[in-house]
Amino acid sequence: MFVSFFPRPKLFFWSALAWAALTMAFWYGFASHVVESSTPGIVGVALFWSAPSLWFDFYFAACVALFAGFWMWFAPHPWALWSIIGSALILFTSYFQVQVSVAINSWYGPFYDLVQAALSKSAPDVPTIRQVIALASGQGKAGIKWIFRRILTGWQRPHAAFLKLPSSRGTTLGNGRSSRRGRF
Repeated sequence: MFVSFFPRPKLFFWSALAWAALTMAFWYGFASHVVESSTPGIVGVALFWSAPSLWFDFYFAACVALFAGFWMWFAPHPWALWSIIGSALILFTSYFQVQVSVAINSWYGPFYDLVQAALSKSAPDVPTIRQVIALASGQGKAGIKWIFRRILTGWQRPHAAFLKLPSSRGTTLGNGRSSRRGRF
Protein backbone atom coordinates (compact mmCIF):
# COMPACT_ATOMS: atom_id res chain seq x y z
CA MET A 1 0.00 0.00 0.00
CA PHE A 2 2.79 2.45 0.84
CA VAL A 3 4.32 2.04 -2.63
CA SER A 4 1.07 2.97 -4.33
CA PHE A 5 0.35 5.89 -1.99
CA PHE A 6 3.71 7.49 -1.14
CA PRO A 7 6.55 8.29 -3.55
CA ARG A 8 9.51 5.92 -2.90
CA PRO A 9 8.38 5.00 0.64
CA LYS A 10 11.70 4.00 2.26
CA LEU A 11 13.48 7.15 1.21
CA PHE A 12 10.35 9.22 1.76
CA PHE A 13 9.82 8.20 5.39
CA TRP A 14 13.49 8.56 6.30
CA SER A 15 13.55 12.01 4.70
CA ALA A 16 10.30 12.93 6.51
CA LEU A 17 11.88 11.94 9.81
CA ALA A 18 15.06 13.92 9.05
CA TRP A 19 13.02 16.92 7.84
CA ALA A 20 10.86 16.83 11.00
CA ALA A 21 13.98 16.72 13.20
CA LEU A 22 15.61 19.57 11.28
CA THR A 23 12.52 21.80 11.32
CA MET A 24 11.88 21.09 15.02
CA ALA A 25 15.50 21.92 15.89
CA PHE A 26 15.24 25.15 13.91
CA TRP A 27 11.90 25.99 15.56
CA TYR A 28 13.09 25.47 19.12
CA GLY A 29 16.54 26.94 18.46
CA PHE A 30 15.54 30.05 16.58
CA ALA A 31 12.11 30.44 14.95
CA SER A 32 9.93 30.19 18.06
CA HIS A 33 11.64 33.30 19.46
CA VAL A 34 11.03 35.45 16.37
CA VAL A 35 7.50 36.40 17.47
CA GLU A 36 6.98 36.93 21.18
CA SER A 37 3.62 37.33 22.86
CA SER A 38 2.93 40.80 24.19
CA THR A 39 0.10 39.57 26.41
CA PRO A 40 1.02 36.77 28.81
CA GLY A 41 -1.60 34.26 29.87
CA ILE A 42 -3.98 34.44 26.92
CA VAL A 43 -7.26 32.77 27.87
CA GLY A 44 -9.81 31.16 25.58
CA VAL A 45 -10.19 31.49 21.85
CA ALA A 46 -7.83 34.49 21.68
CA LEU A 47 -5.02 31.95 21.95
CA PHE A 48 -5.61 30.98 18.28
CA TRP A 49 -5.30 34.57 17.03
CA SER A 50 -2.22 35.45 19.05
CA ALA A 51 0.94 36.30 17.14
CA PRO A 52 2.92 33.25 18.38
CA SER A 53 0.11 30.88 17.43
CA LEU A 54 -0.29 32.35 13.95
CA TRP A 55 3.51 32.32 13.51
CA PHE A 56 3.62 28.60 14.33
CA ASP A 57 0.76 27.89 11.90
CA PHE A 58 2.63 29.74 9.14
CA TYR A 59 5.91 28.00 9.99
CA PHE A 60 4.25 24.56 9.90
CA ALA A 61 2.54 25.30 6.57
CA ALA A 62 5.79 26.61 5.05
CA CYS A 63 7.76 23.54 6.19
CA VAL A 64 5.10 21.19 4.80
CA ALA A 65 4.97 23.13 1.51
CA LEU A 66 8.74 22.94 1.11
CA PHE A 67 8.80 19.21 1.88
CA ALA A 68 5.85 18.45 -0.41
CA GLY A 69 7.26 20.64 -3.17
CA PHE A 70 10.59 18.85 -3.04
CA TRP A 71 8.98 15.40 -3.22
CA MET A 72 6.65 16.42 -6.04
CA TRP A 73 9.71 17.57 -7.99
CA PHE A 74 12.08 14.77 -6.95
CA ALA A 75 9.71 11.79 -7.34
CA PRO A 76 6.47 12.78 -9.07
CA HIS A 77 3.63 10.54 -7.95
CA PRO A 78 -0.09 10.75 -8.75
CA TRP A 79 -1.05 10.59 -5.06
CA ALA A 80 1.81 12.69 -3.68
CA LEU A 81 -0.30 15.76 -2.96
CA TRP A 82 -2.95 13.72 -1.17
CA SER A 83 -0.51 11.56 0.77
CA ILE A 84 1.93 14.29 1.85
CA ILE A 85 -0.50 17.14 2.48
CA GLY A 86 -3.12 14.73 3.87
CA SER A 87 -0.63 13.25 6.34
CA ALA A 88 0.48 16.74 7.35
CA LEU A 89 -3.18 17.71 7.84
CA ILE A 90 -3.66 14.76 10.19
CA LEU A 91 -0.61 15.86 12.21
CA PHE A 92 -1.78 19.47 12.29
CA THR A 93 -5.31 18.61 13.39
CA SER A 94 -3.88 16.48 16.19
CA TYR A 95 -1.78 19.47 17.29
CA PHE A 96 -4.81 21.75 16.93
CA GLN A 97 -6.89 19.40 19.10
CA VAL A 98 -4.34 19.78 21.88
CA GLN A 99 -4.42 23.57 21.50
CA VAL A 100 -8.23 23.62 21.71
CA SER A 101 -8.04 21.50 24.87
CA VAL A 102 -5.52 23.95 26.33
CA ALA A 103 -7.80 26.88 25.47
CA ILE A 104 -10.79 25.17 27.08
CA ASN A 105 -8.83 24.23 30.21
CA SER A 106 -7.40 27.73 30.56
CA TRP A 107 -10.95 29.09 30.40
CA TYR A 108 -12.15 27.04 33.39
CA GLY A 109 -10.05 28.91 35.98
CA PRO A 110 -11.28 32.47 35.31
CA PHE A 111 -14.85 31.34 34.70
CA TYR A 112 -15.17 29.40 37.95
CA ASP A 113 -13.40 32.18 39.83
CA LEU A 114 -16.07 34.51 38.48
CA VAL A 115 -18.87 32.11 39.49
CA GLN A 116 -17.34 31.74 42.96
CA ALA A 117 -17.12 35.52 43.31
CA ALA A 118 -20.78 35.83 42.27
CA LEU A 119 -21.88 33.24 44.82
CA SER A 120 -19.77 34.65 47.61
CA LYS A 121 -21.56 37.43 49.40
CA SER A 122 -18.32 38.72 50.93
CA ALA A 123 -16.48 39.25 47.63
CA PRO A 124 -15.44 42.88 47.09
CA ASP A 125 -16.12 42.82 43.34
CA VAL A 126 -19.37 41.08 42.46
CA PRO A 127 -19.27 40.23 38.74
CA THR A 128 -21.92 41.48 36.38
CA ILE A 129 -24.00 39.27 34.12
CA ARG A 130 -22.13 40.82 31.17
CA GLN A 131 -18.82 39.44 32.51
CA VAL A 132 -20.31 35.95 32.93
CA ILE A 133 -21.78 35.99 29.40
CA ALA A 134 -18.48 37.23 27.93
CA LEU A 135 -16.58 34.31 29.50
CA ALA A 136 -19.27 31.81 28.49
CA SER A 137 -19.17 33.04 24.87
CA GLY A 138 -15.40 32.50 24.87
CA GLN A 139 -16.03 28.88 25.80
CA GLY A 140 -18.56 28.58 22.98
CA LYS A 141 -16.07 29.92 20.44
CA ALA A 142 -13.46 27.38 21.56
CA GLY A 143 -16.11 24.65 21.35
CA ILE A 144 -16.94 25.63 17.78
CA LYS A 145 -13.26 25.30 16.84
CA TRP A 146 -13.21 21.86 18.47
CA ILE A 147 -16.29 20.78 16.49
CA PHE A 148 -14.77 22.08 13.24
CA ARG A 149 -11.57 20.14 13.90
CA ARG A 150 -13.55 16.96 14.64
CA ILE A 151 -15.49 17.30 11.37
CA LEU A 152 -12.34 17.97 9.34
CA THR A 153 -10.42 15.09 10.93
CA GLY A 154 -13.42 12.79 10.81
CA TRP A 155 -13.65 13.30 7.07
CA GLN A 156 -9.95 13.28 6.23
CA ARG A 157 -8.61 10.32 8.23
CA PRO A 158 -10.80 7.59 6.71
CA HIS A 159 -10.27 8.99 3.23
CA ALA A 160 -6.50 9.00 3.68
CA ALA A 161 -6.39 5.51 5.18
CA PHE A 162 -8.78 3.71 2.88
CA LEU A 163 -8.45 5.58 -0.38
CA LYS A 164 -9.06 3.21 -3.28
CA LEU A 165 -6.16 3.61 -5.66
CA PRO A 166 -6.45 2.64 -9.30
CA SER A 167 -4.80 -0.67 -9.98
CA SER A 168 -1.90 -0.81 -12.39
CA ARG A 169 -2.48 -4.50 -13.08
CA GLY A 170 -3.40 -5.33 -16.61
CA THR A 171 -1.93 -2.22 -18.16
CA THR A 172 0.19 -2.69 -21.22
CA LEU A 173 3.49 -1.20 -22.19
CA GLY A 174 2.40 -0.41 -25.72
CA ASN A 175 3.97 -3.56 -27.16
CA GLY A 176 1.16 -5.81 -25.97
CA ARG A 177 3.03 -7.15 -22.94
CA SER A 178 1.76 -6.56 -19.42
CA SER A 179 3.75 -4.24 -17.16
CA ARG A 180 3.23 -6.58 -14.18
CA ARG A 181 4.09 -9.87 -15.85
CA GLY A 182 4.76 -12.66 -13.39
CA ARG A 183 4.13 -10.55 -10.30
CA PHE A 184 1.21 -10.79 -7.93
